[in-house]
Amino acid sequence: DKVIIIDLKTRTEHTILMNHDGTINTVVFTNGGTHLLTGSDDGSIIVTRTGNWQMEKIWKKAHG
Repeated sequence: DKVIIIDLKTRTEHTILMNHDGTINTVVFTNGGTHLLTGSDDGSIIVTRTGNWQMEKIWKKAHG
């Protein structure tokens, strides 16, 4: 599955994150907004830095 990041000021697609193999069912930003965490039915949790939208960490079977 994928997460689509949209710039609400310009109403344009900014980035597409396509790192999960299953349906994404959890999306949360850190308190400071520096990272996005996503969880999927495939059991993985992925940490993405919001400044450059690069994946920083993946736990393959973190839950489920």
